[in-house]
Amino acid sequence: RKENKKSFFFLCSQGITRQDLDDALAYFRQNSTAVVHYTIKDNKIYGVVYGQYKGFKKFVDEMLLTLSWRVKLPDVEFLFNMGDWPQVSF
Repeated sequence: RKENKKSFFFLCSQGITRQDLDDALAYFRQNSTAVVHYTIKDNKIYGVVYGQYKGFKKFVDEMLLTLSWRVKLPDVEFLFNMGDWPQVSF
């Protein structure tokens, strides 16, 4: 598992490409227990849940909405893992 973590942190430090995000989305569509694909565009928040645990999304939504009311959020796209670390393996 240390190799996977090292690779992940290396990837983040080098920048994540669109292909990296697409590959991760393809993986999580099939193997996720609780991952949200968020897109923030023009200070509006969009999220699609992958996995069986969809209820936890509301907590992240509330946090992002509160931030969006106070500051202008940058246009960004990211994955948010709501599952516990052992539930997701690479």
